[in-house]
Amino acid sequence: GEPIDLCLISNVLIYCSDEPTADLLASVLLSEGVTAILVSERGTEQALAAMLERRGVRVVRLMAQDVGRDDRQMVFSRA
Repeated sequence: GEPIDLCLISNVLIYCSDEPTADLLASVLLSEGVTAILVSERGTEQALAAMLERRGVRVVRLMAQDVGRDDRQMVFSRA
């Protein structure tokens, strides 16, 4: 099949921010050809971001960080 350039995750990380999910997302980014994952969430702190960074995934926070951490909108991509 055709490669996937972009995946969208919206308001589901509250249910699946665990090590197996981090393994799965890192795998699709680093090994299976997905270019990036755009994340939109309600919570300002997403534990999955640090889990993915530890696995070599680049995490870019799209919201301003000058008044504190805000993980509501992020892009996960290959480092």
